[in-house]
Amino acid sequence: MKKFIATLLLASGLFCAEKINAFDYDVDLHVGINVVNMSTDYLPPVILEEMSKPMLPVQAKTFVGFTGGIGVNLDFWNGVGLQTGLDYSRRNIKANWGNLFYNDDLNGGQVSDYNARFIYLELPVMPSWKINIPAVKNIVVPMIYTGPIIGFELEGTVFAGETQKVLVDWRVGAGFKLFKHWKLDTSYSFPLQNTMTFSAKPIEQVGECHAKAGYWKVTLGYCF
Repeated sequence: MKKFIATLLLASGLFCAEKINAFDYDVDLHVGINVVNMSTDYLPPVILEEMSKPMLPVQAKTFVGFTGGIGVNLDFWNGVGLQTGLDYSRRNIKANWGNLFYNDDLNGGQVSDYNARFIYLELPVMPSWKINIPAVKNIVVPMIYTGPIIGFELEGTVFAGETQKVLVDWRVGAGFKLFKHWKLDTSYSFPLQNTMTFSAKPIEQVGECHAKAGYWKVTLGYCF
């Protein structure tokens, strides 16, 4: 019996040691850019009594923003793992709000441009898969990943509206690990919530206007 227990314990220890050796991870520092793609609710062509002209659509012009942070890449088994970390993400938009928001004393309520800026601290939790190709694994390792991104607002600057304090997006991305250390990623984050909510004059005719902002992201990192 003692030999059996000793053998069982030894086998368990070897199994655990094998699992620990199979587990791998790396940490990376990365910087890059993001480009926002904003969409709004459909705005019906109502007539504004004060202006006596049709409602004009909201049009967004995107600008390049900055992102950077630290990533933790866990490899559990055969390239299957998890990507997480913390990212600083600044997203910029210049939007033409049509005549949804106007100033009676400014150009008779003509169309105006307003800038919007969102700064979030992002926490990604994304299952990932590294595709190890033996012939080139020391040169390039392709990877794909997808999962939720939880953003905590650090700053939100918009005209006549409110931003989402905690924002959840869904990211789909792919990348390459180059020469065992460099990491190049590109991804798109789909908005799962309204990024902004507007309630501005003339609210009686229009009601609230909601906007969602997905964004492209490209980063270059170095793995330790």
